[in-house]
Parts: sequence; structure tokens; C-alpha cells
Amino acid sequence: ELYLKAIMIFDSEKDEFETGHSLKDLYAKLNANDKKGIEAIYNVKSFKKLNELLDESDKTFEQWRYAFEAGVTICVDGMIAFAESLKEYIESTKISV
Repeated sequence: ELYLKAIMIFDSEKDEFETGHSLKDLYAKLNANDKKGIEAIYNVKSFKKLNELLDESDKTFEQWRYAFEAGVTICVDGMIAFAESLKEYIESTKISV
């Protein structure tokens, strides 16, 4: 979630980002070039299609925040691949040294 919001901040003239915790909604708000770059990295790292992962893991923050109350399932490998892909994308395109 924070990587998605970071990309929004980098792309915003006023350092703005979307609120909320929905991974699917946050990802949908990214521009097409960002999505294309992220998906290219992600597809090398994971067998699961990104849209499937986002559908399954959309409410991850809310679910895991209260995981002690009810069982929670998640594609850990897919989420790690997604997080790594976002990090790599930010490092390669948004941060200038």
C-alpha cells in the first residue's frame, strides 16, 4: 500500500496521493506507464497474474489488522513479489541520484 502511495506522490505536482487501503483501487489510480513498468517486473517474479493477486488481496490491510479475530489467507509469494516489484520500479524510475 505504501509503495503505491509513494508512486502517486512522486507523480503528483503537489505530493498528493489517494487515501484508503484497497490495493486494487490504489493500483487502478496509477497511470498506464507506471502499471506497465510494475507489471513487467512483477511478471518475472510471480506465476500469478497481477489482476488475480489484487482481486484476492485487495483488503489485505484490513484483514491482517484483525487476523486474530478470524482466519486470513493470502498468497504470500505473490504479495512479496508485488512489493518487491513496486520497490524496484520506484528505485529504477522515480528516484534520481
